[in-house]
Amino acid sequence: MNCKDYAAESGVIDISIFNELDEHRKFILNPSSHDSYDVAKYGHEVKRCLQTLRKLREIIIKPFLKFGSQVEFTLKTPEPRISEYKFILTLCDDFRIIIMPGESPVISKGMINYQVYEDDNNKKGVQSDNTTIKHFFEYNYEKSDKTKDASYLNSVIESESGNPISAFF
Repeated sequence: MNCKDYAAESGVIDISIFNELDEHRKFILNPSSHDSYDVAKYGHEVKRCLQTLRKLREIIIKPFLKFGSQVEFTLKTPEPRISEYKFILTLCDDFRIIIMPGESPVISKGMINYQVYEDDNNKKGVQSDNTTIKHFFEYNYEKSDKTKDASYLNSVIESESGNPISAFF
């Protein structure tokens, strides 16, 4: 089911609500499973489905950064050859903040185009990835000298405002 994959790939820890929804989708919400008069609809199954739908309403999804927005961050490589790399990410999707009850907010995944500049020189052309900002930052942070803040929320800057993306929460 796409919503389970999307939530898991975006960093949602507990996707059990989406597993419940998938079970209901296969049976209760599937009209072809009730197209015969000899298939009973059990009241408790319908009530469980309604409980799941109510839990889904508790999930908050807020707009975050729109298609075309840019974020950036810089990292340095460890010694002996120290270089500074600047990463500029252009968002090719609308990114959202997903707030699951009892969990820390996460930023949804989406398509990004990115450029990498080494010591202010263009290193590579535009590349693409379908990922989260968090994963992209952490992957590159692991190869760095780790002098920057390890939190992507503090180290990744929204280019237009110059604010860290944590300011948008």
